[in-house]
Amino acid sequence: MEGTTFRGLEVNELGSLLVGSIHGVQRRMLVDFQRPAYQDPKGAVMADLGLDVAAPTVAVAAKPACPERLAERATAVRQVLLLADRPLSAEQVARSFTGVRAATVDEVLEMLVIMGQARQVGEDVVAYAA
Repeated sequence: MEGTTFRGLEVNELGSLLVGSIHGVQRRMLVDFQRPAYQDPKGAVMADLGLDVAAPTVAVAAKPACPERLAERATAVRQVLLLADRPLSAEQVARSFTGVRAATVDEVLEMLVIMGQARQVGEDVVAYAA
């Protein structure tokens, strides 16, 4: 391999330049091709690339209307309790629907407790869980 050249550089010199170049890029932390958020969390390197990219739109689910019939309302309220990761107050359950007051939801919650479909948690602060 002695004396082999590539574009005027000896092979050993070329290898040293490549390794030095790679280490230089890594030392400057400009390697951002795999995970830009991890590689460059402050966005200093990739802040402005001159690209006109729109932010992705996020679909927001609309709140359902509270059912008018009592049986359907009880089923909907119980479903909210089942999906909750913690006990909820009547006000919190009411915020899951449009067009319903907390007092109306509280009556449904009390009915669900009597029927054994929900349980009341707490004495001072009343919350319900399924």
